[in-house]
Amino acid sequence: MSTERRQAPRYPTIGGTAVIDGHSYPLLNWSRTGCQVGAFTRAAAIDQQLAVRLESPADHGALRLAVTARVVRLDHAGLALHFYYLSPEATETLDRFFAGAPRLNLKT
Repeated sequence: MSTERRQAPRYPTIGGTAVIDGHSYPLLNWSRTGCQVGAFTRAAAIDQQLAVRLESPADHGALRLAVTARVVRLDHAGLALHFYYLSPEATETLDRFFAGAPRLNLKT
């Protein structure tokens, strides 16, 4: 059995998007510390910093947030990003948003 290594629980998104360089990609899941973006077809490198706009129309309230993220993985599943910088306001916004969101049960 594997143990959870993430700093924060992941949450699913339904209809969420990540906008990178003016292109929209499906937001597969996210947390207070990062996210996974699917169908990413552009060039990227590990440790590259990206400006990302996250958008999620959720049942418990819509969210639109700009973050700076660092690429931590790029593979067939998509792009894994770690939020490099979140302002105190962005952190508070995410905390409020996730307070009403269902968690994913992932053990990898």
